[in-house]
Amino acid sequence: MNSDMKNNAHQVIGRWLRDKREKAGLSRSRLGAKIRRSPAYIARYESGRPLPLPTFITAAKALGAYPHEIIEFLALPPIKQFGDYSPASR
Repeated sequence: MNSDMKNNAHQVIGRWLRDKREKAGLSRSRLGAKIRRSPAYIARYESGRPLPLPTFITAAKALGAYPHEIIEFLALPPIKQFGDYSPASR
């Protein structure tokens, strides 16, 4: 996977986490408290910075989401993979 694809994957993951957080009705502060991280930490990853896998899994579980959803989405063929991730499509 080249660096552009990695950056795109991180952005998709960040949007997915933000969408799940907003659907759960949680602020960054509240999610941060649930996973023992600061709101700034949450904001960094929602904006597309690489997220450590254990933190990603913990955050997804705290949001009542299934981490495999986004992993399966990222595993789609490249034409569909980074098309337009929109919360409505999930």
